[in-house]
Amino acid sequence: MNELTQFINRYLHTAQLDEREINTLTNYFSFTNFKKGDRPIRQTYHHDFAYYIIQGAARSYYSKDHLEVNTWFAFEQEIVASFQNYRGKASMETTEFLEDSQCIKIDLHKIAKQAETSNVTNTFMRRIIEEYTEFLEERLYRLQFSEGMERYTYILQNEPELIQRVPLTFLASYLGMSRETLSRLRARIAL
Repeated sequence: MNELTQFINRYLHTAQLDEREINTLTNYFSFTNFKKGDRPIRQTYHHDFAYYIIQGAARSYYSKDHLEVNTWFAFEQEIVASFQNYRGKASMETTEFLEDSQCIKIDLHKIAKQAETSNVTNTFMRRIIEEYTEFLEERLYRLQFSEGMERYTYILQNEPELIQRVPLTFLASYLGMSRETLSRLRARIAL
C-alpha cells in the first residue's frame, strides 16, 4: 500500500470508495521534502498547503515578545497545518521541521473548494478537523488542569517520542515552564 493510500485510509476506507473518488482526492496531494529548520508555514502569513508527515518531525510555535512558545509537535502519520489557512486566514503560528522530513503536500484551497460539492472530500476534511479538534481539546485540558510535574509525567507515559526527538528547550516551552524547571523535574524523577 503506498503512502497516499495509507494517508487516505487514515480518514476514509478506500475499500468503500470507487476509483474515481480516490483519484479525485489524490489530485490534491503531492510529495515534498523539507530540511531540518525549514519553515513552510509562518505566523501572520497565509499559506495554501498543509503537510502529512511520512517521515520526520515538526514543531509549531508562535512568537511573542521575542520568545518562541511551542504549541505542538508532529511526527510520522500526523498533519502539519494551520487551520486558519484552510479558512483563508493568516496563520497564527510558525511551523518548523525538526528533522529532514518527507511529506505529502495537501493543496488546501483546492481541497476546500472540492469539499463544497463532494461528500467524500467533505468527510475526509471533516475527519481531519475532528482529529485536530480532539488534539486541541486534550492539550487545553492538560494545560489548564495539571501541574508541571503531571504534564511531564503524562508525556513520559503517553508521548515518549517527545522526550527522544524534541530539544529540551522546546519541550520546556511546550510544557509551560522554563528549561531549568524541566531539568529539575527530570532530576527528581530520575532519583
